[in-house]
Amino acid sequence: MVSRPTHPLSPAQSGIWYAQNLDPTSPVYNCLQYLDIQGAVDTALLIDAIKRVVMEVDGLHVRFDGRSDPPGQILLEPTDPHIAVHDFTAEPDPMAAAHTWLQRFLHIPFDLEAGHVSDFAILEVGPGRSLWAQRYHHVVADGYAFNLIAQRVAEVYRALRADGPVPPARFQTLGEALDEAAHYRTSAEYAAGRAYWLDRFADRPAPLELTDGSRTALAEGSGTAPAAHEVRRVAFTLPADRHRALRAAAREAGTNFPRALIATVAAYTARMTGREDIVVGLASRSRATPGAERFPGMMSDVLPLRLRITAATTWAGLLADTHEAVAQAVAHQRYRGEDLRRELGWPERRRVAGPLVNLIPPLGTVDLGGASGTLHNLSIMPTEDLTLCCFQHTGSTGGTGAGELRLTLDAHPDRCDDAALADHHERLATLLDGLGPDTVHRPVASFECTGPRERGRLLDVWNEAPRPLPEAPLGELFRRQAARTPDAVAVADGDTELSYRELDARSDRLAGLLRERGVRSGATALVFMERSVELLIALLAIVKTGAAYVPLDERQPATRLRTLISEAGGDLLLVDGATRELPVVRERSDARPPVADVAELERAAPPVPPAPYEPVTPDAPACVMYTSGSTGVPSGVQLTHRNIAALAHDRCWSGGAHQRVLWHSPHAFDAVLYELWVPLLSGGRICVAPPGALLPATLRGAIARHGVTAAWLTAGLFAALAEEEPDALRGLREVWTGGDVVSQAAVARVFDTCPGIVVVNGYGPTETTTFATRHRMTRAPEGPVPIGRAMDNATLYVLDAGGRPVPQGAPGELWVGGAHVSAGYVNRPEATRERFRANPFHPGRMYRTGDLVRLAPDGTLRFLGRADDQVKIRGFRVEPHDIELSLERHPDVARAVVVPQAAPGGGKRLVAYLVPTVEQDTVEQDTAEQGTAAPGSDGGVADELERVREWQDVYEDMYREGDQATLGEDFGGWMDSYHGTPIPRHEMREWRDRTVDRVLALRPRRILEIGAGSGLLLARLAPHCAEYWATDFSERAVTRLAAKVREDERIADRVRLLRREARDLSGIPLEHFDCVVINSVVQYLPSAAYLSAALRGALHALTPGGHLFVGDVRPKRLLREFHTGVELRRGAAEHGSEDLSGLKRAVERAVLHEKELLVEPEFFTEHLGALPEVAGVDVRIKRGRAHNELTQFRYEAVVRKASADTEPYSCADAAVARWGHDVADLADVGRYLRDKQPSALRLTGVPNARVLPLLRAEHEVCAGTGVAAARDALDGGVF
Repeated sequence: MVSRPTHPLSPAQSGIWYAQNLDPTSPVYNCLQYLDIQGAVDTALLIDAIKRVVMEVDGLHVRFDGRSDPPGQILLEPTDPHIAVHDFTAEPDPMAAAHTWLQRFLHIPFDLEAGHVSDFAILEVGPGRSLWAQRYHHVVADGYAFNLIAQRVAEVYRALRADGPVPPARFQTLGEALDEAAHYRTSAEYAAGRAYWLDRFADRPAPLELTDGSRTALAEGSGTAPAAHEVRRVAFTLPADRHRALRAAAREAGTNFPRALIATVAAYTARMTGREDIVVGLASRSRATPGAERFPGMMSDVLPLRLRITAATTWAGLLADTHEAVAQAVAHQRYRGEDLRRELGWPERRRVAGPLVNLIPPLGTVDLGGASGTLHNLSIMPTEDLTLCCFQHTGSTGGTGAGELRLTLDAHPDRCDDAALADHHERLATLLDGLGPDTVHRPVASFECTGPRERGRLLDVWNEAPRPLPEAPLGELFRRQAARTPDAVAVADGDTELSYRELDARSDRLAGLLRERGVRSGATALVFMERSVELLIALLAIVKTGAAYVPLDERQPATRLRTLISEAGGDLLLVDGATRELPVVRERSDARPPVADVAELERAAPPVPPAPYEPVTPDAPACVMYTSGSTGVPSGVQLTHRNIAALAHDRCWSGGAHQRVLWHSPHAFDAVLYELWVPLLSGGRICVAPPGALLPATLRGAIARHGVTAAWLTAGLFAALAEEEPDALRGLREVWTGGDVVSQAAVARVFDTCPGIVVVNGYGPTETTTFATRHRMTRAPEGPVPIGRAMDNATLYVLDAGGRPVPQGAPGELWVGGAHVSAGYVNRPEATRERFRANPFHPGRMYRTGDLVRLAPDGTLRFLGRADDQVKIRGFRVEPHDIELSLERHPDVARAVVVPQAAPGGGKRLVAYLVPTVEQDTVEQDTAEQGTAAPGSDGGVADELERVREWQDVYEDMYREGDQATLGEDFGGWMDSYHGTPIPRHEMREWRDRTVDRVLALRPRRILEIGAGSGLLLARLAPHCAEYWATDFSERAVTRLAAKVREDERIADRVRLLRREARDLSGIPLEHFDCVVINSVVQYLPSAAYLSAALRGALHALTPGGHLFVGDVRPKRLLREFHTGVELRRGAAEHGSEDLSGLKRAVERAVLHEKELLVEPEFFTEHLGALPEVAGVDVRIKRGRAHNELTQFRYEAVVRKASADTEPYSCADAAVARWGHDVADLADVGRYLRDKQPSALRLTGVPNARVLPLLRAEHEVCAGTGVAAARDALDGGVF
């Protein structure tokens, strides 16, 4: 085999070669076309013609050299190909046997480096019928090249058969094609194409997928796609009338049918993804010159078409936009997708477009002089997601009647099963059915997309038939249960236990007393009591009277309680010893409703209870739960006896796991409906938790004392327990959680610690009686935790804005129907009409949740977010707009914006940014440039005070609970931002010890520590000092620390503690201390001006020659890298996001909403260093063996105060060596010092290995290479 010149790979070849090189034996890029010949042919002449043509195509005689850089292709001396002849005429079904052989033939691997790139065969299948198969690797030929070669073979065959001269070949050679491509890349046309595409995709949109990426290991931007012969395929025909209607619709909009088909795929993509920014692909043969039209090689490409489809976009508008997008793309088609990916910084195989449209031109027939052949593609092109192929010919071929259109829908086999592909087909066909000349001006969003088969599955299969419910009110249902289990314990509170008989009797007695006071059917009783057995008796008594109860939480602010009492009205306000003296009870402006102390009622009661009450219907109101939103006008949700009975009689409570349920939720929180009524109506036991918040010790005690088997925990509480003390859940059989997004990491941690436990994610607004869905887990899910399937007697509908069911997998708003749907809002008819609608699919009503979900293939719902701005904070529903309106009522606030933000230690909080109505004092410009406060902060005095109070509230809350940790060992609140879990204790100890060593190296005797917190440093430093003064702005911190210091005889007499803000030195001696320590405090200060004042004050407290140590300072320059690392780690784990655009938005939001004060090192070296009282500044990165955010994103500064005998030190005259330029490693530094012998050497640009992975990850994100590439960069580092 003789080699000839070496050529580079063409842009069209390079991507395929690299992808094939990842798996050299894969048949992914094998392509095969066969010619079905009808009529007698001279096989020998046909073989001769094939060999002649193959010898003419130099691109079929190459071998690929992967060892060269870059890889190239070496032309070989043309050789005759081997053409085998196979006879299948003796087979029972010759054509079937031939097709089976062709499939095996197709899968035989090529060897590109050996020059094996093509194969040919002739298959005899009957008298006068044969198949000629030509097989190529896609790197040397595309579908257009197949046709060129087939037509040339026919031309040569005819000439040989006629014994005439063979016409000369008109093929463009490989060299000519490469030269033409090289010339284009230096032309103005290339520059125009590059400018067009880069402008079109400057913001690097993320690719969209219609198939399930979670089903395959192929990551975004990596791996290769299977060729079309390996795809799942459904073939269908567009009837002639629909074909004509679509063509008429296209004409009506001023375009043609192929572009209407592209627009349909774009519209379908928008419907299935819920996105407005859509990119679909158009397969292009990419032959825009006469020479390229004659090239029998690989040139095909995919043109990305970017379209915007909103709720208001009409079909006519979309068709017009598609027409223009296709015209522009075709005009610039010579600029290849490989170049666009490279310019955008995307990896070689990263898809630019989502679903693909392949408009296959008529293959036609081949004239073999007395015989004719039809061309058939057995494989077409790789399919990475979903591809719609349209075969643009009519006639009788393949059974297609006149005017009909043959289409196929292909999908990646590992990403889409047969059922899902059938759904895609039905939806596309449904969408196409609706489009015609008379509907072209309607909005795209108004067209039906769900076909009858899928619609039936969504509405009826996934929604089970209603189960019978008892036709009785709650009081009667409880009586029946008490009759079945009279001696069983119904409720246990500490040492107090009541049997069902006792609870029934006591509640009957109280019901009679309440009825005498007007509490009866149609009335309401407000219940303002502490959690207790007496509260349970009161609630049960009220429902027995036929009245409805309104629970009030004594922990809520007095203002809100007054509003609720006023809003609810009520006929009686029940209180107990814990609430009757509260101001909200004693200081009411009127006597409505009258107040009754339950204990006094029972003491004054006659020995015989009054006559029984008249029963009510199951649809009568049983209670009114005010929604957990803490702002705006409260909404009272009226729940009926039937609603609560439907919850309590669900089959999910069977099996014994809920026989002993912990009651710890406030009785005004809807979870209490589960905690009370599920055990009460099934013979179980209510285990009452002590007053106050549920702590790990409380939970352990309840499990140990009462044998609690099941508990409900909010998502936030569940996550906190999982992170800190997951073993507190041991002993429970089931734990239900929800109210917000449930952390997958928290679920995994609980399963690791508590084998055998069942975790259930329970979802449902109050309006659907606590739970509308549940998802039961016995192991942690691989991605975000689903919200699951419907509860018994609840029906679920995922609808679009027009109230139509969305396809499975598409985002939509969740509506809930069935017996769980409440009666509506008390005294709010407009809100009731807005959220509660007649159910058009099943009898009854349905409730609009406002939550966006999608239905997964397994029938479970996945929560996506809110359709509005409502947020959940610690399980409470909050409307940020309501808070904004409330803030703007203040005379000093001109404008307010409220946004949710991650809170220290996990969870979410709300942050308000205010624009004042009057001009406020501002910070000095020079300090503001080097230290930055939170976004939206103008540095004014009012803003500073507010921010100080905000952090003060955070730390007061953190120190609220009693602490058992030894002095110097309380690391509570130090959370790992990457994983949302506490930083390991050994890493925290190392961090503390290195800080202590750094301070002790300054040889202090009298220390002032500003921001002592829990005493982490004090405990280690005070024993080495004669005096130790410490301040903190948290009163609780100072009180707790003082108590612990008094217990330590070593330091009790030398430590003084004061409650002070950082810049408040009142009562503290000046020029007294030889060391001032401000550690892990700077980030919580409100502004650069505040920091500057605090540091100046600290300098005043120092003796001349003393040192100011400022530790744990966060720089601004690495802020984006930090949040990129957090989102790649924690954001993906919690939200499963692989969307690059979503990642970028999340990082931008996090950067924008950064709360802490970030300070560049130059603040110390240039701003503080310029002060006359400063002799020098030493800034160092935080040292440590652990690789965490404390060593990656923190530094410390030591400022030395000038004295009479110290000279200010400066590095200005030191020699400067740049790392990576003047020196490359430590050996170079040594040589530099020996050779140049400088008096001082300053090294600049030395990389910090701890942050290099984050820098690389941020680079991948900015370059648009994808989430997977960014995560790989992160994983390649020291994490």
